[in-house]
Amino acid sequence: MESKTLQSKSISLSERTQQYPPGVLYTDGYNLFLFNFTCNLSLDHTRKSTIDRHLFEKHRKLKAEIDSYETASSSKKKRKGNENYERQRDVIFDLTEAFVCANIPLEKIDNPKLRAFLNKHVINAGAIPTAGQLRREYLPQIAELHKMKIVQLVKMSDSVSVVTDESTNAKDQYVLHILFVLQGLSNTFELKVILADTVNLHSVNYSSVAQGVVKCLNAFEVNFNSVTGFVSDNASYMIKAYNNIIQGLLPNSVHLTCNAHIIALASNIWANNFPKADKLVATVKKIV
Repeated sequence: MESKTLQSKSISLSERTQQYPPGVLYTDGYNLFLFNFTCNLSLDHTRKSTIDRHLFEKHRKLKAEIDSYETASSSKKKRKGNENYERQRDVIFDLTEAFVCANIPLEKIDNPKLRAFLNKHVINAGAIPTAGQLRREYLPQIAELHKMKIVQLVKMSDSVSVVTDESTNAKDQYVLHILFVLQGLSNTFELKVILADTVNLHSVNYSSVAQGVVKCLNAFEVNFNSVTGFVSDNASYMIKAYNNIIQGLLPNSVHLTCNAHIIALASNIWANNFPKADKLVATVKKIV
């Protein structure tokens, strides 16, 4: 034991330095230091265990600092990635909403010429999904947002009038357009008209019309007592729908029929009774 101690004490600074990989220790000829560390602590070169323990502690602290930096860097990259993802989704949402508001079919986004234009002039335009994905993921969100805005306007209004009109769509299917006319949103007497819903009618009768109107009113949380008017054409099923069902649910409403529809019906009677005059009018219209 005594010889080993003497042997450790007799080791020189340069010899102790050579026992470790290059770049770990250095000596100024008088003291032994850790290379490239800021502590500048002089080490006892006679005790290798002391040097090993000091190196281990420095290595542990350095590794902890590196791990902490990598964790913070990874979190920052992840946060930045999430921000970019959310920003991208906002752009796609706004694009879809713009197409809908401008009445542009979403299929136009798949047009090769439009795609080429976007890829050339818009940064990251390749991230814009196809029309099918826009319809599946973004269109329902836009519809829900539109619905929420209508609900808020309905709650802010003093009274609501319901306007209905039966028509056909591009596939010749019967549909019922339901509009809300909101009153009292401002100090002026200006009315705000909103298309609330377009209901597909599997059959055109008073029952299907009444059901469509009631479902629409419930969907937009309309207070039945605040509905002051129900406007429709003069069709018999519309009159029956109001008299038999809707009138009982909307106690403060009155039924107003469309004057234009009445005039159109009168014109048809006039044309049927005066075919020559009707032909003359049609001929004059072609000339003019």
